[in-house]
Amino acid sequence: MESTIKEWSYTWLKVIAEAWSNPAFRDSLIRSDNEEVRTLFKKHGTVPFPQWLYLTITQPEDAKWVSNMLFWTLPCTELTMRVPKPPGDGNVAAAIANYTRELGRIESDMDQGTESPLPAFEQMMRWFTVWPQAVALAWHNEAFKLHLHRNPRVALYNAFGFQVPGGVELIVDVDADPYAEGSLMPRADLKMVLPPPPPDAGDAGVALGKYSEAGRSYPFTLCPC
Repeated sequence: MESTIKEWSYTWLKVIAEAWSNPAFRDSLIRSDNEEVRTLFKKHGTVPFPQWLYLTITQPEDAKWVSNMLFWTLPCTELTMRVPKPPGDGNVAAAIANYTRELGRIESDMDQGTESPLPAFEQMMRWFTVWPQAVALAWHNEAFKLHLHRNPRVALYNAFGFQVPGGVELIVDVDADPYAEGSLMPRADLKMVLPPPPPDAGDAGVALGKYSEAGRSYPFTLCPC
């Protein structure tokens, strides 16, 4: 796979750097919808997400760099997932196989070698196996589907031992329509938080390094700041 989650991390860091130095570019990112955001990213790299993943950028007022502590305070990345309606033909096994394949298109095939990946990266890789299981269980168990909708963090932990990272606000809708005819994937929404430039421009390199170290350049991260 040419475009990977790892590549997204590098591209996103370059986009942040330009947004810090180019207010017009920053404003365009925040105002743009999914297609326009993807176009703005082309200067720095590709967006390795399929079209059913709708990407928007936000910069809340409470996002800030604490220079005396070399620390970020950032709101959560917001991820909205939708459980699709069960297949009309009743062939659940085939549907989950196709669903898993579609979701797997954004999974990285990058060889991690002998080095330990960032926890955020590792957590994302596990998500690609947990979420299809959650969809299958929601189709099978109405009580779980309701719990997944009302409290996805607790539902996923109780059923699969999967802990949604602290830096992610997960929202789950159920019984969604397919994204396109012939596809089980309904639209998912990813709202990334664009960190503001540090007040002191001299802190920019350190601030971006701390942001990357925390794993915030991945859509999933274990660190809220």
